[in-house]
Amino acid sequence: MQDSNDTKPPRLECVGRFRFAVPDSFVVSGRSQSIYGVSISTSPLPPGGFDAFWTSRLARIRPPGLSKESEAGAFRAFDLQPGSRAVWYLRDPASPRIRNLEAGMASGGFAILMSRSGEAGKESIVEDLVRLLLNDYVASTSHGFCVGQGALNSAPSSDEESLISLTHKKSQDFQIKFSTRVVFKPDTTTYSDVEEEKEVAEAGGGSISVARELSRPVAGMEGKEIGISVKVPSDPPFVRFTWHFVGVPQNSSKPMINIVGTAPIPQQAELQKIWDSFLQSVEMVPPSPQH
Repeated sequence: MQDSNDTKPPRLECVGRFRFAVPDSFVVSGRSQSIYGVSISTSPLPPGGFDAFWTSRLARIRPPGLSKESEAGAFRAFDLQPGSRAVWYLRDPASPRIRNLEAGMASGGFAILMSRSGEAGKESIVEDLVRLLLNDYVASTSHGFCVGQGALNSAPSSDEESLISLTHKKSQDFQIKFSTRVVFKPDTTTYSDVEEEKEVAEAGGGSISVARELSRPVAGMEGKEIGISVKVPSDPPFVRFTWHFVGVPQNSSKPMINIVGTAPIPQQAELQKIWDSFLQSVEMVPPSPQH
């Protein structure tokens, strides 16, 4: 499957501490990122601007039929600081001591949304953390921790995760996923045992053929690359490439990394070409100069 968009130059995407080149034939189908336990996302503002965005957000999370008497405990909207809105709400009635804070602000044509849970009575600790992160936001992705349209110039954390999913415009089964997580000990098990996967596939009446299994450096980190073709009775045959870096403990610049590319068997040659270019393009986003 060859797409005319493949002739266009790739664009740069970044998530967490890394950036890479993405072919124009792929779109971002999902992404998430968190730092210091705070989940962060960005999205285009609707025609009504940030006020319309925030009103819609509050409507989605406000418990139905909430009385004025119980509102203070289960739903409390307020200004976190000038230009930033926030709301505390009870997400799970089965855990009444755990509340969730959402806070947002506008930058350019985008909304920045942050979310973190906290214990009732200790709301100020979470509010202070989220306030600091909002103040660390910059529209540029040249440095720091990328969160979509922009980045955080925050100090590196031992609690960082990121994920971006890329899907081919003409095939939902043709995908690349890039994920990272700061670890406390190296992850030596994920995407590391082909023999175990073979046994699982064969037990279900399928088979796995190994095309690649080698050590390969990406962005200066030595990881394990595996390429397999998979045939199982319940699904169409597909090819999968993985690259896994075990991670350096508590090092946000060298987190555990998983890169996974999958495609139907007929698109194996195209996936392999895109895969090799993608791995070669991965680079670390420099930390903020003040850190």
